[in-house]
Amino acid sequence: MTTTSNTVNLRHLNIELTEVIGKGNFTIAYKVTRDRKVFAAKIYYYFYANYEWLKIRYQQLYTIKHPNILNSHGSEKLPGKVIAVFMEYADGGSLHNYIHGSGKYTRNNAYDWMIQLAKGLAYLHGLKPSPICHGNLKPENLFLTENYSCLKIGDLASGVEFISNCYTPPEACLNRPRDFCTISLDLIHTYILESNKGCYTEKYDIYGFGVILWEVLTRRRPVFKNICELLTCLPNDVGSSNVKSLIARCSQDDPHRRPMMKDVVGDLLQIRNGVVTYTQESKATEEKPIFKALKEYPDLKLGEVMGQGSFGAVYKATLRGAQVAVKRYFFNNTQGNQGIEREVRYLSRVNHENIIKLYGTMVDEEGKTLVVMEYADCGSLHNYLYDNGEQKPNYIYTLALKWMHQLAKGIAYLHAMKPRSVIHRDLKPHNLLLTNGYRTLKIADFGTVTELATVMTSNVGTASYMAPEVVCSKVYTEKSDVFSFGIVLWEVLARKRPFYHLQNREPFAILYQIGIGKHPILEDVKNYPNVKLLRYVIRSCWIIEPKERPTMELLASCLADC
Repeated sequence: MTTTSNTVNLRHLNIELTEVIGKGNFTIAYKVTRDRKVFAAKIYYYFYANYEWLKIRYQQLYTIKHPNILNSHGSEKLPGKVIAVFMEYADGGSLHNYIHGSGKYTRNNAYDWMIQLAKGLAYLHGLKPSPICHGNLKPENLFLTENYSCLKIGDLASGVEFISNCYTPPEACLNRPRDFCTISLDLIHTYILESNKGCYTEKYDIYGFGVILWEVLTRRRPVFKNICELLTCLPNDVGSSNVKSLIARCSQDDPHRRPMMKDVVGDLLQIRNGVVTYTQESKATEEKPIFKALKEYPDLKLGEVMGQGSFGAVYKATLRGAQVAVKRYFFNNTQGNQGIEREVRYLSRVNHENIIKLYGTMVDEEGKTLVVMEYADCGSLHNYLYDNGEQKPNYIYTLALKWMHQLAKGIAYLHAMKPRSVIHRDLKPHNLLLTNGYRTLKIADFGTVTELATVMTSNVGTASYMAPEVVCSKVYTEKSDVFSFGIVLWEVLARKRPFYHLQNREPFAILYQIGIGKHPILEDVKNYPNVKLLRYVIRSCWIIEPKERPTMELLASCLADC
């Protein structure tokens, strides 16, 4: 017997149904009150989801607390194959109703919503031990609060959508059951989940995110056959080619080519703040004034200090609701400020998965230069290697090689930049940051260190990682980075601090040893299946004559084969 909305009674739960706020194929959403508090209740009729699956799902959802995700308040099984799901009430309604209704919003509002959506999804995708994939991402399931300024993700309990739509990635559409029309309603959800196990990953959500980004910017409903048609429909005034590039990458047919959601957050911040991400083929005429762009935003909020070096301190910070990192330099002279600004202008072109993104610069009330950059949530490689000052050797060999291969690729990219290459000058574990559950390594403190060194001092690198030619003549080249890379590679594989064997480990004592051609004990790299090759690679990085050392491109190729 069909259950209608008129037969639903929640008074035994001390809940009053106030008004209908949404309808779906098998659901009706109500605004409800309980103890004078307002909630939303989603009532599932002809209940098509597996109730036990939903209960397990909710056990994880109860613990989620994120500013861009609707809070879950429980569920209740009712007579007649009906279930009530209770959640936080969003007073601004759905994003769908707002963008396709009479609501007014600016381009910046659109970017702010999408940054918040990306942050919420990145949080869900990063949950341990079991990431959550939304599976039904569309504007109808995204909600607005706080006078339409805050976006929150909803409908997390339902899981993967069983009807293909423009937000469904191609790999899921191919897996739709052919006998769909003959399946009983109470089996549909479980059937669809089983048929989509292989494609129901984080990349499922990213495809839908790309479509929603297009929809929010154009205020058009996504009715198209392929991504080319979608991009063709994107008006020229909807932003730079970077927006089109991001939408295209999110909407790739091949899920492996779609970006990670945490990287999407950084890309959107760059676009939102007027900082252009360049490829090496970009034209210089496309450059935008980074310094001016970030100076216009007074809502940068500095948080805790995450680290401190010779020239400045690094803060955890937020900018327009997005988490970023900020390096605040100690000096406040005009020459230093201009040097940093000039370098960040050039380095805003850097776009590599293993290099921290730079978003721009600004000057605070005290005249100190701030460099705003991508935030790495897993901290530095140094902190990972040394827990409370002690060696922490519990990472596996394959992870160590993966880090070093990523590092080699990132440095090779910097060295190949045009019209001038970028030399890091201070490669060490402190300046290598980890993200993505410690699996992805990203290079930090590049470029700005180069220019600052010219302005402030000639001694940049840390003693244990400095090349002999730098110690003796203060001459930096790409091959100086190669020497430092060899030290880091040794350190990660030997699981020891460089020059630990010296009785005198003062910086000047270490510099003297490096200057006369000494280096860490190569035999400490042992017990690996390809130890001879690894030692050869490290030894080649330490050749005294810089020109005889391999290029970073060659080292990246060698490590890919290890």
